[in-house]
Order: sequence, then structure tokens, then C-alpha cells
Amino acid sequence: MIYVTQRTNHNLAPAMDYGEIHDFMFDRDHPPLIHVDPNWGASRCAKLDDFNPDKDYLLTIGDPVVIGLCMATLLHRFPFIMVLKYDRQSFSYLPVRVNSPVHHLKRISNG
Repeated sequence: MIYVTQRTNHNLAPAMDYGEIHDFMFDRDHPPLIHVDPNWGASRCAKLDDFNPDKDYLLTIGDPVVIGLCMATLLHRFPFIMVLKYDRQSFSYLPVRVNSPVHHLKRISNG
């Protein structure tokens, strides 16, 4: 499955090679209220419990703060995530593995 950080007018058809597209955040029809509500945050990650880093992808589109929040939330929970990155030369999305610095530091400190 593909979890998109925010819906935009981008053509996501090439990403569907990796699965069905779902919204990662709640309130997909409303813009994020990060600038108005200081408590807006990880509680908005609707699909956090459904995300499986072994088979799911995060597609980062939209507000950079929302993207950062989604990435930080997932990388705090999992040792790695797979992100789809758009390649302008091939006009397709390519998977990129992102390792969690949090889990790496825990492994080092635990010896």
C-alpha cells in the first residue's frame, strides 16, 4: 500500500505500480492547521497503526511540515521506512529506504 502525506493535484498514477493509494493523515479535505493549532501533530496520523514498513510506502507530497511530521512519526516507531521518490528522467516513482536514526542510536547504546 502507498500512504500519501497530503492530497494535491499531482498525477499519482505512476505510483500505483507500488499499490493502492491511501491517505496517511486525517482530514484529507481540509488543509493542515499546523500554523493555527500547536497541538496539531502525530494524532492526525490516521494510518499509523496500519503502516507496515516491510510492505508499505510513504509518498511525500504537500506541505513540508506535514511531510516532516509524517517521516518523524514513522521513523520514531520503525527501524526503517520505504519512501517513493519521483524521478523526473524516467517519469516514475522509485523506492528509497530511509533508516531511522532513533533506532540506530538505541542499538548503539544497548551495545
